[in-house]
Amino acid sequence: MNDFVAYLNSFSSASGDTTGSLAEKQVCSAYYNKVKVDRKLGSHIADCVRKHDHQAFILTGHAGDGKTSILVQVLRDLGLLQEQEGLAVEKEYPNFYYVKDMSEIPEGKQQEVLEKALTAPQKGKSSLLISNTGPLLSAFQHLAEKRNENFTGEDRTKLQSQVLQWMDTSEEQERELEGYRFWVVNIARIDNVVFAGRILERILDKELWTPCCSCEKADVCPIWNNVQTVTTYFDRVMVFVEGFYRYLYAYDHRLTIRQMISHITYALTAGLTCEVVKRKKWAEPLFNFHFANRFFGYEGISPVRDAGQIEGIVQLRQLHLDGLALQNDYTLFVNRDYNCFPESLSVLLSRAYRKRKKYYRSPEDETAAARQDEGNFRKAVRRFWYLFGKVERKEDVLDQAFGEGFALYQSVITGKNSPDSTAKEIRDRLFKAMYIKNVGTMPPSGEPLPLTLRRGGDQPQSVLLVLALVPKSKLKVETPNCMSVFEDMEVRRRIVLNLGSRQSDQFEITLPMLHYFADQISGSVEWSYSPALTHGIARLEALLLAKFRDEDVQEDELLVLVSTTGGVDKKRYAIDKDGGKLSLG
Repeated sequence: MNDFVAYLNSFSSASGDTTGSLAEKQVCSAYYNKVKVDRKLGSHIADCVRKHDHQAFILTGHAGDGKTSILVQVLRDLGLLQEQEGLAVEKEYPNFYYVKDMSEIPEGKQQEVLEKALTAPQKGKSSLLISNTGPLLSAFQHLAEKRNENFTGEDRTKLQSQVLQWMDTSEEQERELEGYRFWVVNIARIDNVVFAGRILERILDKELWTPCCSCEKADVCPIWNNVQTVTTYFDRVMVFVEGFYRYLYAYDHRLTIRQMISHITYALTAGLTCEVVKRKKWAEPLFNFHFANRFFGYEGISPVRDAGQIEGIVQLRQLHLDGLALQNDYTLFVNRDYNCFPESLSVLLSRAYRKRKKYYRSPEDETAAARQDEGNFRKAVRRFWYLFGKVERKEDVLDQAFGEGFALYQSVITGKNSPDSTAKEIRDRLFKAMYIKNVGTMPPSGEPLPLTLRRGGDQPQSVLLVLALVPKSKLKVETPNCMSVFEDMEVRRRIVLNLGSRQSDQFEITLPMLHYFADQISGSVEWSYSPALTHGIARLEALLLAKFRDEDVQEDELLVLVSTTGGVDKKRYAIDKDGGKLSLG
């Protein structure tokens, strides 16, 4: 028996019971310290206390983002909390004061608690106050009313707007209000994708799985098989796992740390316990409960209903990745060649296929159920390929799973590639995609980008009025570093189109925008672009038009593009203002 399996299952929400995953519960476990991952923010706060650089910190974010875990990290780093010791709602030490959750403080006392946290630096101590939006706004409002007798409704609105603006960012900037100086950190704005790999690596520590080595069921235990397989191919597994979480983050479906842990631990243990494994006998335990199937919420070729309680699986199922055609589908499903997998998995999949293979005298004998079974098994094979398939480049996995341009985006955001080379590639894609959108053809070499006046809809036009011309050389794509002391990534960058010195001249290029560029270049037709993306494209065109309106297009002329069988002709018409006539230029 391995008690660590029960600990991991306490994170899983597949049963609908999530209380075991709360930090208040986990901190009392003997395993907590062995699997926890420290945060830079927690280390920074602890360093401030040790150096007597006392400051007030206010921490906000979504449930499950790790706010309480940061508090625990600070307390243990300072030697103020022993292992398996619980947390108080609020507590004061000689050099540190904390509030675990403002919502647990009686409403009438919340303003007093906020003031105590803000004044802590003046008393020679640091403070950490954790709060959701509502209690914090209310407490700040009461504090301002207390200090200003003539506090008006307009003042209240300005105060709320200011505090909400602070809470919507994770900027490394000290704030000031009513004479108090403090830091507001919204942990939901901190990139948490890197934690998936760090936490899984801690979970796979061989010391925690020692009891499994001598278990009598080790050869047929799905949990132990998953641990061994994921440990052996850890780097390959994390290509897909981190890619998936990065994709969600880029599309504003960010998972909290608690949700990622729930997803990973469920895939690893398959929701099973040591007792169940010893008692039950399954026909194909290693295939049915394999990490590859469980990560997608499947038992073999069938979806697990309760897995819909896990947000990561909900999001993964909506992408229908196991239904996408892969480049090696022919090899996998026609040739039945599983050599693209490690040998152990190749044997596992071959055995699973033979078990399900049906022999018919003629195609007419094949039933609809058998065809459906075959289709479901193909999806299972794809699930294994995403996580364990042998590939020469990780881009082969990422772009097939998450769209053309995703691997490039990830390499830029995480600082894995040279900023100069990636910036040039992104600029080329932007230029090419916008040329196709405005003209309908691929750009000729050396030609500027015409911004054209077009009808609504996607119908092609043979004649286009040019409003501006944008030289490719004037499109400057940059990848500035956006790291702060609170970020846990080694490097974090943004992708920005820089058209000037003002903030309004900057345009951030997102993953959905890169996917849009790829669709335009490949000729794909997409009818369901999100309103946010559509607005972004319109804003990009408006920005380009504002900057290049007078570029090579004069007020007294019309520049027209005419599509012909030989290509696109450019015609200029001079306007005779006195006679009201056009003449060919």
